[in-house]
Amino acid sequence: MRLSAKYLHSRLVVVKIAVQAESLLDYLGLWFGLVPTPLFETHISATLTRVIMAGVELEIFESLEFASLTVVEIAKRCNTESVATKLLLDALVACRYLVLTNGKYDLNSNSRKWLVRSSPNSIRDKILLQAIEWRWLMHLEGFVRTGLPLDFHAAMSRAERDLYHRSMRAIA
Repeated sequence: MRLSAKYLHSRLVVVKIAVQAESLLDYLGLWFGLVPTPLFETHISATLTRVIMAGVELEIFESLEFASLTVVEIAKRCNTESVATKLLLDALVACRYLVLTNGKYDLNSNSRKWLVRSSPNSIRDKILLQAIEWRWLMHLEGFVRTGLPLDFHAAMSRAERDLYHRSMRAIA
């Protein structure tokens, strides 16, 4: 099984995360409703989201801007614990945001283009804002129950507001 994202390009971009079969057994499992697709569509996509966000927030991508580095070198630059850093780095390799060659991690072209601060195409600030938006989304059930929206503009700190404006510029 694997997740794939399907995109419909128009004025609005619609993303659909879907479970796709990779073998006959997978196809049969999906056909007969034996695959818990909600688990894949929530747990796996949420984990992927948080792995990318953590890589940005901990400046993993920034640390690799100019050179391939080992786990120990990255952990030192990012001020993180090396065993836990290796787990995050390996997750970023598994979801194709980093490349591992001969014990050294490096950016791929996608990460270099979108996730490094110095790139003219960087959406790094938007990814950082998404960690804050993640907290706001925790209020979704309360909104649905009461109809009272979260006034996130009023709830933002000065630093969050600055990040919000930078992220809006990045995606404009």
